[in-house]
Amino acid sequence: MKHLKSIEEFKSVNEQLFGDMYSGIMDLLAGKKPGESPVGGAVGVTPAISADKAKNAQAVIEAMKRHEITNPFTQKAILGVIGKECGYVPKNETSYSNTSSSRIKSIFGKKLGGLSDAEIDALKVNDEAFYNKIYGGRYGNSPDEGYKYRGRGFNGITFKGIYQNMQKLLDGIGKLGRKVDIVNNPELLNDIDVAAEVVVLYFLDRARDPKMAQKFGVNDINGFKDQETAYKAMTNANAGWGKDIDSDFLNSLAKTREQGEKFALIA
Repeated sequence: MKHLKSIEEFKSVNEQLFGDMYSGIMDLLAGKKPGESPVGGAVGVTPAISADKAKNAQAVIEAMKRHEITNPFTQKAILGVIGKECGYVPKNETSYSNTSSSRIKSIFGKKLGGLSDAEIDALKVNDEAFYNKIYGGRYGNSPDEGYKYRGRGFNGITFKGIYQNMQKLLDGIGKLGRKVDIVNNPELLNDIDVAAEVVVLYFLDRARDPKMAQKFGVNDINGFKDQETAYKAMTNANAGWGKDIDSDFLNSLAKTREQGEKFALIA
């Protein structure tokens, strides 16, 4: 492993790996807070969500309040993404052992390294081997860490590098009230309170990326003036700013919208 000789070199390496995401983390750690919302109100859980899931959603709402995400359009959009991703229950990324090879190819593409259908079928029955193939050796993972740092939490936090960046935010501006180490104990991301704190920090960080303003004309997580733009921006933030959510074959935006509308706007 290369030994970094200075803080400048450390910053340079992280910027190369994670681009604007790293810059956003540094801004947040420096104490930059979201701005004032141009609209009032908040969101509330409705009977459209079962009692156990409603409790989890409420934990996310409370985490948003702690971190001054006050715009109800943003709140609904983040909750919509969470509903789409995990149904309001933080969990490990699903096994693909019963998924067809053609579907796996459509999801992971080049990450499979040109494996044939037969090779995919042989690989997918072993979750550890499968995730090490898909995620190993990328974004901070060693070749055998793909399974360890597979998707978890409310929105599928994936890759060691992202876990490490979220840990920096937890240590720097987290308001959980207790110390946790999600890098050495990644299963903690499935703890409700930890998952709620991390997912809010994740969206705070992603919303600081200049690409949000470039694509949606809003440069602050509290700056949305209509619900549809908030749905689009938060869905895109979760998927990655380079993705085109309007042509997403997984229908992520429609699913976010469907889940978000389960929450009521409260004056």
